[in-house]
Amino acid sequence: MAPVIDVEPVESLDGPFSTEHRVWDLGTTVMTRAVLPPVERRFRHLRKEPLDHWCVVLCDSPEPGERHIGIRSLARQFEMSANDRGVLSLYLPRDLYPAMAGLIDAAEGDLPPTGLTTLLADYLSALERRLPLMSNEEMSTIAGATSTIVAACLAPNADRLEEAAPLTSWTLVERARRAIRDNLGRPDFSPDELCRMIGTSRSRLYRLFEPFGGVTRYMQRQRLRTARQLLTMPNVVIPVARIAEQVGFLDLSSFSRAFRREFNLSPTDMRSAGILGLPIDEPPVALDLNPSADASILMRSLRALRG
Repeated sequence: MAPVIDVEPVESLDGPFSTEHRVWDLGTTVMTRAVLPPVERRFRHLRKEPLDHWCVVLCDSPEPGERHIGIRSLARQFEMSANDRGVLSLYLPRDLYPAMAGLIDAAEGDLPPTGLTTLLADYLSALERRLPLMSNEEMSTIAGATSTIVAACLAPNADRLEEAAPLTSWTLVERARRAIRDNLGRPDFSPDELCRMIGTSRSRLYRLFEPFGGVTRYMQRQRLRTARQLLTMPNVVIPVARIAEQVGFLDLSSFSRAFRREFNLSPTDMRSAGILGLPIDEPPVALDLNPSADASILMRSLRALRG
């Protein structure tokens, strides 16, 4: 963050003050993730670089699950204090939005939690999770898509909303997936309740999940995959009946039948395969935050942006 934003603790600290930082250069935009220590900090824009990009910031508050989103201009003076746990930033060059500059400048500051700003926050969070899995070609493609959804959310009109519709659908799917993960242990969690949680109709929800075999099938599969992970945890033995309860099954027999249909193994056999070390699960993709090389990468990327 040092090339464009100065960060320092409000009060003197006994030890060093450090942050973790990751940079994704998407060609026409740049996204960064900063993980910060749990102390009160002061942020201010540095004016030594002639950059006038906008920066959309999504901040994680100290309270789990709380966040807020805002937009800043690097060309303008800015200073504030905060104790956010992390900050996701999207840098946008002005020439991406020549006809909207006035509208975006007018929106500068913290954005109110409307449906569109919440949608933008959900999209940025989902994009961050996907970026480590994308190729360079996919990253350059997603940059244009990202500018479209930013325009639709910050300065909406009918044409922009229509153009962003495929991306809003993707974001809605990501919100639905997160809600499903958070409620796997509830046997009564239904598609109707999911619709209410993410604010969409039953018919649209079913259309969105058609590529996954339907929303009910997707919910069942996520329960069973979570059960598989619990069964194959190294050095941890949880009773099968307890695992069935944790993933939302009311009785052990229905869980065992569904599990065998999904994996062609009983829960007990799956546990044995895990003990034997057989390759039954994919390794998770780690997000490796590199605090050393981020400053120069970020500065080169920002200077390369047009505008």
